[in-house]
Amino acid sequence: MMAFLIKETQHNFLVKNSDVVYTFLMKAPYLKTLSICAISLLLFSCSKGPSSSSSKETESSVSSSEEESSVVTKGFVLSSAPYYKPAVVEGEFKPSQKSVFGYGYFEDKPQIVYMDLGVALKEIYNEEVPCVKEGGSYVYNCKFGEKITISPSEKNIVIHDFDQGNLFSRRYDVPLGLIDSEAASYVVDNSGCTFVPNEDITLDLGKYSLDIVEHIGKAYLPFPVVDLLTFSQTLYSPVAFNGSGFYFIDNPSGAMSLSYRDNPYVKAYYSGKNSQSKKESYFIEYNANMLFFTLDYFFGFRDERFAPFAPYLEKNHKDVYDGLYSSDETTYCNAVSKLMNYVIGDGHTNGRNASSSFGEGSVEFSLVRSERSDKLSADRSDCSIRREQAKVETNVVRYSGDTAILSFDSFSHCGQRLTADNIATLGQRNQDSYALLLSAMNQIEERGGIHNVIFDVTCNGGGDSNSLIPMLGIFQSNLKTIAYDPLSKAHAVLNYKIDTNLDGKFDNNDGYKGKYEFFVLTSSYSFSCANMYPYIAKLNGSAKIIGEVSGGGACVVSYGVTADGKPFRMSGLSRTGKIDVPSVHDDSGVPVDSELSRDHFYDDAYLNTFVNSL
Repeated sequence: MMAFLIKETQHNFLVKNSDVVYTFLMKAPYLKTLSICAISLLLFSCSKGPSSSSSKETESSVSSSEEESSVVTKGFVLSSAPYYKPAVVEGEFKPSQKSVFGYGYFEDKPQIVYMDLGVALKEIYNEEVPCVKEGGSYVYNCKFGEKITISPSEKNIVIHDFDQGNLFSRRYDVPLGLIDSEAASYVVDNSGCTFVPNEDITLDLGKYSLDIVEHIGKAYLPFPVVDLLTFSQTLYSPVAFNGSGFYFIDNPSGAMSLSYRDNPYVKAYYSGKNSQSKKESYFIEYNANMLFFTLDYFFGFRDERFAPFAPYLEKNHKDVYDGLYSSDETTYCNAVSKLMNYVIGDGHTNGRNASSSFGEGSVEFSLVRSERSDKLSADRSDCSIRREQAKVETNVVRYSGDTAILSFDSFSHCGQRLTADNIATLGQRNQDSYALLLSAMNQIEERGGIHNVIFDVTCNGGGDSNSLIPMLGIFQSNLKTIAYDPLSKAHAVLNYKIDTNLDGKFDNNDGYKGKYEFFVLTSSYSFSCANMYPYIAKLNGSAKIIGEVSGGGACVVSYGVTADGKPFRMSGLSRTGKIDVPSVHDDSGVPVDSELSRDHFYDDAYLNTFVNSL
């Protein structure tokens, strides 16, 4: 019988005060425990990886009775590993706490790494989550009522109250919420919110030839599955394993737009001494199967498009299907790129980097994009050129007749509490979009004589829902929308009351309903938050939509990483819907109330005449 082995090594958590700018579309805020868990901001000395014999130096003190009553998997080795490393290795660091992070692997397949879910849950909750063995299953009763049952014999995971617990909604006051009430503290009341749970979900690992390892009283899951259930979905920053240690992929959305060879951390991670030299054949298959598992369960349009992905690709994109199982790194990278950017290519889903945690560095690949992605890009370019030619200033209120117009290009959230004294400063250059709108409304009020207010999002590609929801309070301080999960089929009716005058309470003095006629000017580029903005306004009857049908983007973005360390983003499982029909959403764009030619988008005199004629 193979002895249970563990090497215990303590590593210092080093938390960095970072000024990294996150550009996630509709990005959810980090958890309150982020400063403790230190997402993407932790640095340690490295210990050796699974290929090293040093991982077997110390024998665990497991009692004989425990060893007799537990499954000891032959050839399975439990190792210790360095914890997370930052994507940025410069700047000021300060100590936070210590921890040990172990992982397991089979001696004959050391590239496939397994982890105890309880270790990751402890980091998410900052406290132990007890695991109880019931029959042949391992059960975690999580802090927020969620129950996770792992069955090694059935090779599946059953999750009860998927949305009620930690996976997606822990950062919100209500399941499937769209904002963090602490980050957006001016949303003073959401007492009208209701949650309608539906089905327990079963993640069938066996269907994808993925194992669950039972070893000495614990169940070990493939590490990417643990990441999906914890770090990627809850902290919005995936974790990768490079053969020696675990690393948060800091800002996967922004980082993917950069050259990896120009980033010293990423260069060290992907092509440095910790990278593994080649993918073994068993890992190639595991890597592809793990990607199919991720997309089939966690892609936001799983009920409508592609899923299950493997048979769809084999029938419709055989080159992509074969490429994902290819031993040639260039062929593989081209397949991942084409899958994310072309086959799916929904505007939210992409994967741009060609590197992985194997090999000697970057591999050139072909970037082919979908018709939808190309159109969004072309529409953005055309609108931007037209606006520049019209010499329209953004983030500045302009006037024509009795109409005020404000153009802004993102939904940004500064993370600070807004006050009457700082909104003008924070609104400048759109550091905080809600501050920008509040400051603009103050200017409009002071000017007087204004009947119509137009908010122009024709060049707006999205942003942070922590600013989006309060911004809708300008139109109507008490508003409703809905969020829907296509995996569990749960939905939440969300009722938000917005403190627009920042006096710390909600009353009849909040909002501008009845004072002005509000309009949202959209283009076919207006995407994600810039699509949800007119969508929710239209659902609540609080503004008229003019211009072109918007660009869509119904889902909150989710992040993931392949088993070989390639980060990507995709449309996630929380998406907006109609109040009366949860599964009906706005991904195809929001129809306008009054169509307006793009030729007149930035002609202020024409806009004034146009809205006054409606």
